[in-house]
Amino acid sequence: MSSQHTLRIVAVVLAAVFVGVAVVCVGATLTAGWAAPVFPWLVPVGQPIVVTKEQYGTILVAQQVGRIAAAVAVVTGVAAVATAGAAVATRRRRPAA
Repeated sequence: MSSQHTLRIVAVVLAAVFVGVAVVCVGATLTAGWAAPVFPWLVPVGQPIVVTKEQYGTILVAQQVGRIAAAVAVVTGVAAVATAGAAVATRRRRPAA
């Protein structure tokens, strides 16, 4: 197995992880909703919110999961692009057979 082939496999795996984590981030964002948004700039100012203590706990957990998933998505996305770039660079450095 060549290094170029290995880099391609790693890039595909990282891209798959990126998609999975992005789905988790979207799900957590929808679960958290307006009460505790993952991305606070999406919330209108002055919106009244009424929730139970149990709902609030669930919302806070969803918010944290969403933030962690967003960070992991950024890291895996950058790693996938860098790995794909390395695979292309490896292919260009090798002389044609």
